[in-house]
Amino acid sequence: MSMTVLAADLVEPIASTGRLVVAALVAIAVIVALILWAKLNAFISLTIGALLVSTSPEPIWAPRSRASRPASGTRSRASGC
Repeated sequence: MSMTVLAADLVEPIASTGRLVVAALVAIAVIVALILWAKLNAFISLTIGALLVSTSPEPIWAPRSRASRPASGTRSRASGC
């Protein structure tokens, strides 16, 4: 018997949906500004945008505690059955 574990089973969002949307929109705006106005390489702009989101003041995702993970004998959503 094999058990497939999805990454979504290991983490849970600790920020509100609105905060996630705002972080994504800010990152997109920074990337576009760096490419269009600063004439920076797209790869470097994307890297800076990713670093911006990853260094937000509070974490967006947190690892789940072992108590909230499914038991090893239970089926995962990825099992397909």
